[in-house]
Amino acid sequence: MIAGTTTVNYIVAEGTECENTISFDVTVNPLPEIDISCEDLSFCLNNSVELPTGSGTFSPASIDNTITGITSVTYTTTPNAEGCVDSCSFDVEIINTVIDITPEDIAVCLGQEIDFPEGENGIYNPTSVDNMIAGTTTVNYIVAEGTECENTISFDVTVNPLPEIDIACEDLVFCSSEPVEFPDGTGVFEPNEVIDPVTNITYTTLPSDEACVNVCEFTIEVINDEIDITADDIFVCQGEVIEFPTGMNGIYNPVSVDNTIVGTTTVQYVVADETDCENIVEFDVTVLELPTVEISVDENYLLSTEAVGSLQWYFNDNAIDGAVDNTYQCTEDGDYYLIVVADNSCSAQSNTISVSGTFSDLVALEEVEIYPNPASNQITITNAQNSKLYIYNIAGQLIKTIDNSDNKLDIDISNLADGLYTIKIVKDGIVLIKRIMIE
Repeated sequence: MIAGTTTVNYIVAEGTECENTISFDVTVNPLPEIDISCEDLSFCLNNSVELPTGSGTFSPASIDNTITGITSVTYTTTPNAEGCVDSCSFDVEIINTVIDITPEDIAVCLGQEIDFPEGENGIYNPTSVDNMIAGTTTVNYIVAEGTECENTISFDVTVNPLPEIDIACEDLVFCSSEPVEFPDGTGVFEPNEVIDPVTNITYTTLPSDEACVNVCEFTIEVINDEIDITADDIFVCQGEVIEFPTGMNGIYNPVSVDNTIVGTTTVQYVVADETDCENIVEFDVTVLELPTVEISVDENYLLSTEAVGSLQWYFNDNAIDGAVDNTYQCTEDGDYYLIVVADNSCSAQSNTISVSGTFSDLVALEEVEIYPNPASNQITITNAQNSKLYIYNIAGQLIKTIDNSDNKLDIDISNLADGLYTIKIVKDGIVLIKRIMIE
């Protein structure tokens, strides 16, 4: 990189008595001076392109000024006396200056999307306009910004204000028993009638001078407050199923009534509960007391009861004609019970007593004894050998069956509940009925 002449020696057997040397010159010739500035150049589209003036040559020799882009140009000097040349490179840019949009003014309504014309050559300033602020903004479309070729065109973007909404536009609630009233406004409601329990309503104002409209939405709810049951008082007997009237619109409070507890409960049927449309109807549910019915039989097969009301004795599930008193004399073997209808029209059935044997047969078993009576833990039966014993509770349920061969029989009753029990003793077809009290 240093111009000049340098002598170079070629040495053989250096440093010995046989050393032999030959020399030659190396000359670095200077390059001719580049006689142009060799800086990058730019020209506007279709403008004359002038390359620098120099004694050398350019490659390419010319630039097409109708095509945008960058062209790399190499400049080579004329050879000097020593035949040396020098070169340099620089870029020539053809800058696009074409306005590729149609700059028409734009008018939109507040909130409406603003679309600038599509252009590839330039940029917008500002790049966007806020569509939520009413007013007019001048927008510049700039091609080749910041260059000598800069080309600008302008248009206005106007955001027109929306007309004022002239109704409150709040959610409304009406009861089904009252008319539905829309707010007073000059615009249009869509839909203009209520078609569902909750209807979404859109209100649109009349167009402004700039053809802008404003819109708001609200709901109209119609709450069904119709009482859809007949609220008649209900009377049932203890244990009887209580059925409330079937209703679809409301709820019951309380939701049910205990049919085992005698008394009157006021029930509310509530429609549109906890709303301004709440509608309530009431009725009473009365649970009537069942009559108390218990029957017993003595050693003479006389059935008796202390029940009060309309009485009817039954034999083997059939009503006995004329048997409507507090006592009834058994005349046949079988099952007996009593049905009582109280003054409140509620009825109840007594325990069932099974009767068998005849009065003459009982004489043969007169010596049978059962003691103690009342008893608590054990009873003793004497003179009932070779017999079969049946123990029934007051409800007529069979509790124990005993085949007895002893003259004296001890029976453990410690596991039996307190109450009146019937002991039926059967021997050789003869039946004896005894009663004991366990306490």
